[in-house]
Amino acid sequence: DLYFRLNVISIHLPPLRERPEDVVALARHFLEEFGRDLGRPRTGFTDA
Repeated sequence: DLYFRLNVISIHLPPLRERPEDVVALARHFLEEFGRDLGRPRTGFTDA
């Protein structure tokens, strides 16, 4: 019953390989989130 109630709206989300500009934003988000959870300072990423 819940599945059919939630299946009313369809959302198309393209894979990350089709939107590489989002990879950096997602990486920063998770770096900050896990750093906060682990109590470690955010160091950032180097350009590669």
